[in-house]
Amino acid sequence: MLAGHPNTGKTTLYNALTGSHERVGNYAGVTVDIKRCCFFTTHGQKKWLVDLPGCYSLDGDSPDQLIASRVLLGNDAEIQRPELVVNVVDASALERHLMLSLQLLELGLPTIVVLNLVDLAESQGIRIDLELLSTALGVPVLAVQANTGKDLTLLKQQLRMTQSTASAATWLEGAQSDEQRYQQRLAFVQDLCLRAARRPDSESQQLTDRLDRLLLDPLWGWVVLVAVM
Repeated sequence: MLAGHPNTGKTTLYNALTGSHERVGNYAGVTVDIKRCCFFTTHGQKKWLVDLPGCYSLDGDSPDQLIASRVLLGNDAEIQRPELVVNVVDASALERHLMLSLQLLELGLPTIVVLNLVDLAESQGIRIDLELLSTALGVPVLAVQANTGKDLTLLKQQLRMTQSTASAATWLEGAQSDEQRYQQRLAFVQDLCLRAARRPDSESQQLTDRLDRLLLDPLWGWVVLVAVM
């Protein structure tokens, strides 16, 4: 099952794996229904792949969030809870995207984190340590390029191993409230990105990161939007 933010190349990856031609969009809400198709692993094993709507969080009541949460929690009447979650992440915006990754890992489902758009990250001077990410998150982390099909064979081989382990979600130790969980996720992601995503041009990158944290914050993001409007 594919899960992740909008505009990460999730549906592009779905098309590349299944040979489908689903519409690809660059904004939230393009995929607000569930798409399903079968494909074959490198060893000829038949698998069903489900493409969930892109969403920024599993919390909230927007249509994309409700659909994704319902399926992942096993509360959908038509789709069984997934055996394996493939979390598609934009490699050029790790800090923003890993917050959802942690929520997915907290569900306790076997998970693979797939970094897409690695070429874009590298063009920005970002060098990602996949081994460090995998160790910190407690699940396999792979890099692919969905639009060209690069390293899809490696992903198919990993998908054949449906017993991939679930993460222990160690970053939530001691958290009692939703606010504490959010703050602990944020601190964990910020520390992890500092160690696993090296940026040679640190000054320019830090400015964009600070803007992202402000504009995408659940509270201050709305304040800025209202002020601009």
